[in-house]
Amino acid sequence: MWQFILVFILFFILLNVVPKYKYLYILKASSLIGEGKLEEGLRLFEKAAYHKKIDFMTKLRYAFCELKYGDIKKAKKMVMWILNEKITRNVYYEAKAINALILFKEGEIEEAKEAMTTVYENYKNTNMYCTLGYLFNILETSENAVNFNKEAYEYNSDHNTILDNLGQSYYLNDEIDEAYKVYETLIEKEPAFPEAYYNFALVLIKRGENERAKEMLETALTKEFHKLTTITKEETENILHNL
Repeated sequence: MWQFILVFILFFILLNVVPKYKYLYILKASSLIGEGKLEEGLRLFEKAAYHKKIDFMTKLRYAFCELKYGDIKKAKKMVMWILNEKITRNVYYEAKAINALILFKEGEIEEAKEAMTTVYENYKNTNMYCTLGYLFNILETSENAVNFNKEAYEYNSDHNTILDNLGQSYYLNDEIDEAYKVYETLIEKEPAFPEAYYNFALVLIKRGENERAKEMLETALTKEFHKLTTITKEETENILHNL
C-alpha cells in the first residue's frame, strides 16, 4: 500500500509541482521588486523568464520590468527574441508596443512612431492605449494626441494612466479647463505615479492656483520615480522651488 502512495506522490510532484517551479521564482522576483530590491528581483526574474516552459506574456512582463527598472539592452533582447518566435497575435502586438517604448528610449523617434502606428492600426486593449497615449503626447501633434487619448478614454475611462494621458494632451493643446476636469477626477483616485500630480500642478499654475500646485508637486515627490517615469525629481523640485 505504501508503495502505491509513494508512486502517487511522485507522479503528483512531476505533473503539478515541477512544471510550476519557475513561476515560483517569478512570484519571488515580483515580491523582491515590490520591496525595492531591484537588482536581486530582476536577476531572479531573468533566470525564470528564459525557461522554455514560461509563457510569452510572462516573458514580456520581464522585459517591461527591465525597461522600467533595469537594463534596456536586456529588455530589447527579450522582446526581439519573442518577436522571432511563433507567437499569438496578442503577444506579437504587446511585444511591438513595448518595442516602441524601447525605440523611443533609444532615441529612434521615427522607428518608434512607425511601431506605434502598426500597433494602433491592428490591436486594441488597455495596455496599448496606455503605452501609445504616452507616445502620442510626445511624438504627435497636440491635436492628434487629444483625439487618440479621447478614444482611449472611451475604451477605458477608469484607468489612471489613460486619464493622465488625456489630461496631459488637453494641457499640451492649451485646453486648460478640460485638462483641469480630467485631473480633478484622477487626483480623487489617488494615483500611485508622480506624473499625475506633476501634470496637474502645471494645469493649476496655468489657472493661477499656485498654492494648490505646490501641494501637488510635494505629493509627486513622495511617489516612486523609475526609468519610465516621464519626469524627474529634479524637474519637480525646480518647479516647486520657483513657485
